Amino acid sequence: MSRKNVSKFKIFATKKQEEYEELPFFPKYETQYIFKENLRVTWFETDFSQSKYNFENRKSGSNACTLIAILTAAKCSFNLTEIEGPEKPLNTKLVYALAYGMLAGNAIHNALKARGALSNINLTVPEAIRHAGDRVAGIHEWKSELYPQPLALTLYENLKRLWREWRFYCVIKKKNPDLFVVLICDSRSVLFILQDETDT
Repeated sequence: MSRKNVSKFKIFATKKQEEYEELPFFPKYETQYIFKENLRVTWFETDFSQSKYNFENRKSGSNACTLIAILTAAKCSFNLTEIEGPEKPLNTKLVYALAYGMLAGNAIHNALKARGALSNINLTVPEAIRHAGDRVAGIHEWKSELYPQPLALTLYENLKRLWREWRFYCVIKKKNPDLFVVLICDSRSVLFILQDETDT
């Protein structure tokens, strides 16, 4: 890969975290507005994915999605990344956090596989937090629930209920009200970021 194809930036991190001075590339993306422009969907180029985004420019299978979700959440939390509403452009700090999550998450997962340290190739949230170590210092699992119901019918109501509980908990404990939800389903992990201040 030629030097000019590498995006330069710095992801700010604590002393114990690695800092990526370069990215394989900064992804191209398109934005789509749906539901009467109340929801913004961002589509990234296909090479900006956990199995393709790396410095070697090669495709490799990846089961690091829970690690990626946790690392991305931690980076957003540490950098106070605001998730803007649909009326504003995508916050590039979020893209950097996701890039960091993919690079670091895959590196950690590959190292664990190489050492034979995985009892299951797909990690739970507590396992991902443990293996991410100091990179996610201060991130803890607040609650874990199983939902044996169709997601299409129950996801919104469950997220809304958890959000109310979390806000009440934060008032009592005087904590940052940002809530990071990792949904694990069919061996895939999806990160939801709910923010009180930006109402997103």
